[in-house]
Amino acid sequence: MMRAFPGVQRCLGRPFSTALGLQDIPGPRAWPVVGSLPDFVSRVDGLSAPKGPMLQKAHDEYYSEFGDIYRLNLVGENQVMVCRPDLYMQMYRNEGMYPVGGADNLWIIKRWAEEQNKNVYLGFSGRGEPWRKVRMVVQEDITGPKTARTYLPYINEATRLASPHMPAFAKEPNQFVTRLAFDMFSALFYGKQMKTASPSARPEDLDFVANTVQVFNLLGTSVFSGHLKMGIFRHHPVNRSFKTSWQKSYDYSCQLLEEALANSQDMSADSKPYIVRVMDRQSLPLEEIKEVAASILLAGIDTTTSDMSADSKPYIVRVMDRQSLPLEEIKEVAASILLAGIDTTTSAKLVQLLSKG
Repeated sequence: MMRAFPGVQRCLGRPFSTALGLQDIPGPRAWPVVGSLPDFVSRVDGLSAPKGPMLQKAHDEYYSEFGDIYRLNLVGENQVMVCRPDLYMQMYRNEGMYPVGGADNLWIIKRWAEEQNKNVYLGFSGRGEPWRKVRMVVQEDITGPKTARTYLPYINEATRLASPHMPAFAKEPNQFVTRLAFDMFSALFYGKQMKTASPSARPEDLDFVANTVQVFNLLGTSVFSGHLKMGIFRHHPVNRSFKTSWQKSYDYSCQLLEEALANSQDMSADSKPYIVRVMDRQSLPLEEIKEVAASILLAGIDTTTSDMSADSKPYIVRVMDRQSLPLEEIKEVAASILLAGIDTTTSAKLVQLLSKG
């Protein structure tokens, strides 16, 4: 399989035993130059809000048509999608010390980092030892159910505060899910209950949500619009909007980090928010942690605008419906699932759970 994805193949200690050539992997028709981009754009209902991009819809359709593994050629770049958790875990276990990641495609945020001399972030978004150094620091206070369980009070409180207000979002369920994701993640990350899913939200917190969602969407747009990195397009609306929204999101993240440090002085070690635990170990200076904190926030929060089907249930509810694990065991790994955007060192129990969800 990995011959179809040579960038990953080079980073593996050994190839998959069921290697396939690119020509053997099914996928949508690819045209010269643009590849499968026309097909992809039609399935996501365009790349502009409010209708698109419906990424989940597109990949659900590809999965239904082509199976567990399919290829997608977007403007000459071949991607291989792996939809089975056991195969994904096999890839993870063989990816080597410096794996290839999606951050390679985030040219628009890398350009911002270069302009702002954010060298730690540039290293974190790369593949070599600078990435590994930061990764080892940020993953230490996440890995494992025991550690994840210490964040549950933050998550539970955010959910408790938000739940009564869900009826107010009856016509905009995606808006509620987005704000709840921010509330949960900001709670465990900064130790702050933002309550953006409730009427009592502060305007500055709502602006933080709006700016970060805008950044997330523009990152997706930039990935499929590589031509915008050319100097002639420097003042294109995508580039200008990204720079403005990201700077605001980054600055507010730094402010929240400072507040978290000040507010947690008297807390016990296992009750402090995540980013304070990272700072307490002094593995990185405060200014360097600021550089990567906002990007971790992007990784940990799902701010997609895809529509939810009428009969869909939250993932964790589907897991509980299957009754494949007792409720108490699900609680043990729930926080790890929430942090999956950061933590790819997944326990066997979590893999078992994900495989059956």
